[in-house]
This record gives sequence, structure tokens and C-alpha cells, in this order.
Amino acid sequence: MMTLDTALPYPIHIGEGILFSPALVEVCRSFERCFLLSDTTVYELYGCQFYAHLRTCGIRVDPILIPPGEAQKTRDQKVHIEDTLLALGCTRRSLLLALGGGVITDLVGFVGATFHRGISVLYLPTTLLGMVDASIGGKTGVNTAHGKNLIGCFSPPHSVWIDPLVLQTLPARELRSGWGEVAKHALLADPAWWAQVREPAVDWTSILARSCGFKASIVAQDEREQGLRAVLNLGHTVGHALEQACNYEISHGACVAIGLWVESCVGAAFLVHNTLLFQEIANWVEGFFPEEMRLAKSITWGQLHPFLQQDKKGGSSQGCPLILLREVGVPWRGESGWIFCVPASEVEAAWVAFLRLGPPTF
Repeated sequence: MMTLDTALPYPIHIGEGILFSPALVEVCRSFERCFLLSDTTVYELYGCQFYAHLRTCGIRVDPILIPPGEAQKTRDQKVHIEDTLLALGCTRRSLLLALGGGVITDLVGFVGATFHRGISVLYLPTTLLGMVDASIGGKTGVNTAHGKNLIGCFSPPHSVWIDPLVLQTLPARELRSGWGEVAKHALLADPAWWAQVREPAVDWTSILARSCGFKASIVAQDEREQGLRAVLNLGHTVGHALEQACNYEISHGACVAIGLWVESCVGAAFLVHNTLLFQEIANWVEGFFPEEMRLAKSITWGQLHPFLQQDKKGGSSQGCPLILLREVGVPWRGESGWIFCVPASEVEAAWVAFLRLGPPTF
């Protein structure tokens, strides 16, 4: 087991078989009672075995299951979980075990932040996306009809435990989704890592340690996203809008990757970075996400645009708020911060170029 050296107030542990490690059992044993929250798909794969393991070790644990999917990340589902916890006698001395992907960590993290004004939540991410993104940084929340993650709060977990072995059963679509966030981290970090992502050799422990470590280093400098942490939204303005416009039929990470395509097209158009960087990003996205790109090309600008206006970074009256790169490893920064507001017409032009996949005019 490796524990990342970060400045975060909670540990991030990575190791094969960590889900069934004595160290994790000892953490659970330090609480009066545990509640295992998962979706039915993950529970069948890992949760029931993990539950039985904890029970065998003498841990008092109760499972609470929800259906899988982004559609469950709602205020109604939060209320359902809270009512179930109250009925089962959950107290401040209890521990919530969030076993699943980003939906589970975001939702259960939000429950833990508000239940009895805050109880401990331990994250056990089971998707690549959840491991490198959702489980790190303390962002919790739910979606609404008005937008993604618009209701929530910052609430750090008790700890994060990442077991690469669970990736063996992850569908190819979900693995690709995680690579969208890994690529974002590499683009923000340095050219050598970006080159490796474009020709990846799968050493999960190394990939997870580097990606988690990078995100942790950014979050530790700006926990509540008042400045630097905004750069982690690279690809997300268009990506989040696409998720909502397609009713979440395309995975989050794939939408972020397509957002990287479109937003780097805008960056080249404004001469923030050169066309070579756009072409590198475009080639990688087109080669890695052909299925998702085909689905995305059914979304018109008229369908996408309303969701761009609801972006949490604001700026709808001034334009679309984007994070752009000067070059790999160097995000753009202006006098007022990291957000580059561009007219919606420029994002529309980039979206049209994406739909046609023709060479944009810069």
C-alpha cells in the first residue's frame, strides 16, 4: 500500500487488494458503526464481498443501495438516503463507506457533509474517473434540471482508499471516461506526461499515483476554488453542457475530452496557444473516443448553448467562461484570474467545426 505525500488534510491510499486490507478494517473498527453505500451494480461486483468481509471481521455494517447512473445524483435521492440512515440509527459516531464511482462519492459526500451537521465519509472509488477526480478535492453535490452539480458543498472525506484491481471489471466505456480526466491532468501538468497519455502503457498504480497526486497538489493550494483550482475545469465548460444536452448518454470523461477538443479550438482561434496543440488534442480525442464523438455530433448548437449559460463559473453576460492553455503545462492566466471569457459566437464556431470535423479557420 502506498500513501501519497500531499498537503491535503486527509490521506490518499493506493494499493492492489486494499479493499480487503487489515488497515481498512482497523479504520472501520474505530467507529461505532458503518454504513456501506453503493449502487446495485457495484454492490454485486464488490460490495457484497466487502460487506461479508467486514462482518467477518466483527464490524457492525449496514448496506444502503441505490440504482446506478447519473440520474440518481439528485436531491430526492439524498433525502432517501438521509431518511434511511435516520431510520437505521446512524449517529455522528458512524462512518459512511462510499463504494462506487463519481455519482456515489459526490452524493454520499454531500449526505455526510449535512447529516447531523457532518459525519465522516470514507471514499472507496471503483471507477478510473472516481479515482483520479471525484474522490479527491472535497467537492460534493447533486444535479438539478438547471445544471450539473449546482447544489452541494466542499467537504473533505475522512480518507480515500484506491484499489486498482477493481478496474479489471470496469467496462471499456468507463475506462475511456477516466482517461478523459487523466488527459486533462497531463495537459495541465507537463509535456512528458501528455506524451505518455497519448501512447499509454497501462501501469495502473503509477498512473493513479501521478494523476491523484497532481490533482491533490492543486486542491491543496486552493481548496474552495477561489483561484488556481479553477484550472481543473479545463474542458469542463463545454463538457458539462454536452453531458446535459445529451441527457448523460455520453460519459463525463468523454464529454470532458470533447470539451478539450472544442475549447482548444477556441484557444487556437484566439491565438492563446498554437494550432499544433489543438491538432494534438484533436487527434487524441478523435482516436480515443470515436463512439462518443459520433453521439456528440447529433447535438446541435441550439441544444448545447442553453447549458453553457448555466455554467457555475459564471460569466454568461460576458461570454462563455473557459480555461485555456498557453502551452502544455501552462494554463492561461489574465489580470483577473484563470477564466477566459469568450463570446458565445466563438464557441459556436468551434462547435460547428467539431460537428463537421473540418479544419477550423484561425
